[in-house]
Amino acid sequence: ALRLRVALRARSAAAGLAGVAGLRDLAGDAGADLVVGGHPHWVQGIEFYDGKFIAHSLGNYVFDMDFSTETREGVSLELVFWGSELKAAELVPVVIGSDFAPRVVTGASAQRILRQMWQVSGLSAASSAASR
Repeated sequence: ALRLRVALRARSAAAGLAGVAGLRDLAGDAGADLVVGGHPHWVQGIEFYDGKFIAHSLGNYVFDMDFSTETREGVSLELVFWGSELKAAELVPVVIGSDFAPRVVTGASAQRILRQMWQVSGLSAASSAASR
């Protein structure tokens, strides 16, 4: 007989529709180990809620609306797990170019994108290795 063993349960939701409480419900009541929200089209905060990692919105990665700086920015989320335990999370800032393709950014642009995320999260950039 085939036995299936689940080491990690991840959920994704349209954060604009679910809201903060809805994403927290996915982490709690729905039993997700990791929740990644989307939909606001710009970078939002991150948090640990009830021991679960929640990224409220990673912004845009590929998007063709270039009317504002915020809609042309995003972060890629790189996670390291040992079994089902989250050991590290790194946010890699990207900017969508004039060809609507994402490009990793560094320096002042990266720091500005991450600073917004830390401020919304109630964290400081100094507390994150991702801000180096």
